[in-house]
Amino acid sequence: INAEYGTAILDTGTSLIIAPPADATALHAQIPGAKADGQGGFTIPCTTNTLVSFTMGKQEFTIDPRDLLFVPVNQNNLTGDCVSGIMSGQIGGAQEWLVGDVFLKNAYFSHDVGKNAISLAKLV
Repeated sequence: INAEYGTAILDTGTSLIIAPPADATALHAQIPGAKADGQGGFTIPCTTNTLVSFTMGKQEFTIDPRDLLFVPVNQNNLTGDCVSGIMSGQIGGAQEWLVGDVFLKNAYFSHDVGKNAISLAKLV
């Protein structure tokens, strides 16, 4: 999907990613077996190997497919469907994303309060 003109709030206190509804729907349309739950959430196969990437500051960051899985729908079936770690919702502006641990565990994140700046780096 192309969310090039959106903004992101990077929040270490948030577990999931909350994306504008159209973006969340477009993203899940590219994950085979993804289904909307009709309430802003999605399920995806617990066995997905689909790669989801975000580009920030001309740097691409790929989310490990295991980090897309929030919890299994059925705790007794770990190869069935899982709740997606990316859901839809309205956060602030129409194109604003709330980006939590689903993404942040796949990057180094630092902030410099004195310079009012943040930095992201790929995990190596």
